[in-house]
Amino acid sequence: MWRKDGIWYLAIGAKEDYQGRILIYKSKDMKTWQLLSIIKEENMGYMWECPDLFEIDDTDILLFSPEGIGKDGQVSISGYYTGKFNYENGEFKHNSFERLDYGFEFYAPQTFLDCNKRRILIGWLVNHAPLPNENWTGLMTLPREIKIKNGKVYMYPVEELKKYRIEELVEFSQLKSTSNTFDFEVTFKNLDNFKILLFKDNNNGLSLTYSSFDKKLILNRENVINGFKPLETFGTIRECQIDGEKECTLRIIVDKCVAEIYINNGEKVMSCVVNPTSNQKNVEVIGNIISKKIYKLNK
Repeated sequence: MWRKDGIWYLAIGAKEDYQGRILIYKSKDMKTWQLLSIIKEENMGYMWECPDLFEIDDTDILLFSPEGIGKDGQVSISGYYTGKFNYENGEFKHNSFERLDYGFEFYAPQTFLDCNKRRILIGWLVNHAPLPNENWTGLMTLPREIKIKNGKVYMYPVEELKKYRIEELVEFSQLKSTSNTFDFEVTFKNLDNFKILLFKDNNNGLSLTYSSFDKKLILNRENVINGFKPLETFGTIRECQIDGEKECTLRIIVDKCVAEIYINNGEKVMSCVVNPTSNQKNVEVIGNIISKKIYKLNK
């Protein structure tokens, strides 16, 4: 729900004939509501959940979570349209659908404006059962500031998260005792001979590699599931398109059982829930490194 020019508007996720819809209502007093329009696209899933319509830099952005269009076990994903919403007739002319997060579990994000007028997004990392020896299931992502660049949504951790950095480390090998709570930024000249292993034990871990053949980053978590079957529900491999011949910057924030990977200052994001053993605490980074900064995080 939001207000513009003295009128309240409301977006509701819906479906009709097994096709996703978003209903837009308007009201002057928040008591009497009138249906303004129905936003729909054919062959875009059987239900559109958790809609969120807002404006950044004269671009209207519609976030929603279409059920039934995803692959690799995760049939319900989240993404957005950019375009222009007509507040007179409710028509929304938009560009093609773009995914918000190319990793695992991410779903049903919502945004808000903070006191500094930043558009902040928090998503849900779904899980189907508590991790071993835990009494909770599912978690929320880090708060991410949304910006528009070249007509695309960029997401990056809010600046305040840097306050949790307590010690800068010199070498990646010093991450052995962090209990998997760290934040590091690394820039590569290109992605030739590139590889990152998080939650590493010997040669096993959460693997991030690059395929120059089809220009894709590949995130593989098969060696950090450790028999916890619920994590296999959404599969073990994810990919996203990146031009690896250019300079590439990664920021990776790890917190015990989750990694959030931000590519090129939020151009793409890959989130991932894992089930590491007590020995999987190391990090390995291989490639043409230009610069790196690694920090322990306050627990």
